[in-house]
Amino acid sequence: MAVHEERFERGKSWRSVFFPASDVQELEWLPEFREDPGFSVANAFITAWFAHLMYVEDVVQRRELLMNVGWIEAASFETQQIRWSQLHPTGYPDQQVVVFRGTSDPKHWLFNINTILTRWPHGGKVHGGFVRAFSRVVAPLELAIHEKPARRILFAGHSLGGALALLAGSQFPAHGLYTFGCPRAGNPSFARTVMARTEIYRVVYDQDIVTTIPYRIDFLNELSYKHAGRTVHLRPHEELLVDDERFLPHSKKSWQDALYATFEGDHVGEPLPAMQDHAPSGYVRELRRIVERGGLT
Repeated sequence: MAVHEERFERGKSWRSVFFPASDVQELEWLPEFREDPGFSVANAFITAWFAHLMYVEDVVQRRELLMNVGWIEAASFETQQIRWSQLHPTGYPDQQVVVFRGTSDPKHWLFNINTILTRWPHGGKVHGGFVRAFSRVVAPLELAIHEKPARRILFAGHSLGGALALLAGSQFPAHGLYTFGCPRAGNPSFARTVMARTEIYRVVYDQDIVTTIPYRIDFLNELSYKHAGRTVHLRPHEELLVDDERFLPHSKKSWQDALYATFEGDHVGEPLPAMQDHAPSGYVRELRRIVERGGLT
C-alpha cells in the first residue's frame, strides 16, 4: 500500500472510532421492522444503524436520512451532547424505537471513568457515571413516552448509549432492547432486574474492547459488574453466534493484547484492532451483510 493510502486508511480508522458521524452510511432501504418476540437480525440491523445515526449533529440531515428509509424522528432531546431520539416507521407511530447516542464528547469520558456502583431505585446497583448521564435526559423521555404511547417500543444504543438504554429498559416498559459495544452497566442484581423486564440482546462486534469494561471480578459478586442480556457475537465473514460466548473478548486477554500491540505490534499510528472494532460502522456493516445474505430474520 502506498504511504498516502496507508495514512488515509489510518485516518479513516481514527475517525470511525472517535468521530463516528464521519462514516454514517446513507441507506436506500431498511428491512421490515419485525414485531415477533425473540432476536431478529433485521431489528438488530435497523437499531444498529439508528444508533450510528445518533452521532450526526445536524438534525435536518438526520431526519432526511431517516425519511429516505421510511422512518420519522417524532421527538428528541439533547443536553450536554447526551441525546435520545424517539423514532417510528412512517404511518405507524405506535411502533417506536428510542435510541441513545454513545460517547461523542471528551467530557463523556468523565461519565465512563466514574465506575463507582450506585444504588439504582429500580433494582441493583449501577455505574455512577451512567446514572449521572441518564438523570440529565430521563424527565423529557418520560414525558415523550407518556405523550406518545406505543403498542411496541424498543430501546437501543451504542457504547454509552447502550448503557443508557439498559437504564431506560429497567425503568420503562419495553418489548426489547438492543445494545452495541456496550460496557458493563451494573452489578448482577441490576442485570437480573432489567432482564426480568424485557428481552435484551447484547451485540458484540468481533473483539470490541469496550465490552470488556468495567472489569468483572467474580469473587466480589454483587460488588462487581455483570453484563445484562443474551449475547450476539458478530465476527467478520463468519456465522453470527447467539448465546455462544466462546470467542468473545475477555478483559484480561483483550488488555494484554492491546499492550502487546502498543509496544511490540505493528499498529503504531492507528487505533488498535480491538478499539477499531468498537466503531459503530463495523456493527452496521456486518449486520447488513447478514441481512443481505438472508440470515436469521
